[in-house]
Amino acid sequence: MQLSKLIPVISTCGLLVCELFFMGQVRAETAPAAPHGKHGMHMIKADSDRDGKINYEEFRAAREKRDQKHFKHMDANGDGFIDEAEKKAAYDKMKAFHEQHKASHTPPAQP
Repeated sequence: MQLSKLIPVISTCGLLVCELFFMGQVRAETAPAAPHGKHGMHMIKADSDRDGKINYEEFRAAREKRDQKHFKHMDANGDGFIDEAEKKAAYDKMKAFHEQHKASHTPPAQP
């Protein structure tokens, strides 16, 4: 094949690659930011109308739902009250969880 016939083909391919790259960049710049970790998932769940924003009512409703869940976990006997023993048990459980999480995510010590 002659070089003069290859140049338009190569140029067209180059333009297509540039266009695809540019379109990918535009999509990446205009796409909503991905949530980070557990807190990002809370944000997605709180946005009940899926408009990408959380208004006060959505925030309040999500907080109330989390508070009810936490209360239910702490109220071990289900009597509707958290007594000292349940409070201490919840604290101890939370402390153990955080210590385990910290230990499993601590980088090894430098020599």
